Amino acid sequence: MNKPLRFTAHSQTVILERQLDRAWIEHTVRDPDWRETAPSGPPTERRFRLIPECAAGFCG
Repeated sequence: MNKPLRFTAHSQTVILERQLDRAWIEHTVRDPDWRETAPSGPPTERRFRLIPECAAGFCG
């Protein structure tokens, strides 16, 4: 069972402004294509994934 994701107020605002699908975010967090350590250093990491629905154009 996966832990539930908690979104900060800032992330909720950005999700709404960019009209992002939360399912894309959850899928990326749980199964990223690649990961990078954040500039602030461990333990923070950034997770990335190609979103097929956006491959032909810009999403968000």
